Amino acid sequence: MTEKRGPGIFDRLPHKHLSESEKQYIALIIEKSKINRERATMILEKGLLLFFAFLVFAVIAMQNEMINKGLFNLLVIASVCVLMLSVTPYIKISKTEEKKIDDILRELTG
Repeated sequence: MTEKRGPGIFDRLPHKHLSESEKQYIALIIEKSKINRERATMILEKGLLLFFAFLVFAVIAMQNEMINKGLFNLLVIASVCVLMLSVTPYIKISKTEEKKIDDILRELTG
């Protein structure tokens, strides 16, 4: 009972052998990409934490009448700015790293 399978992803790979230095180079590029994506994720997480901290502080201070409406609005705008500043690098870095990996795959598959 042998199953016939369609063309897989490994069937598209060329049947050339990579040298050990080429394999290590590719592994280092992938590892560097992972580090960059983790760094972007950390920036995003800290930005989300600050966003929610600003909002929670603004709402609690407004409910206890510690701040007026103008300061409340300023804190909400500041929290949205922090959110945008943390999401923008995450998106940029994710796209560039995805493009690098796609280029490597395209180069390997021909």
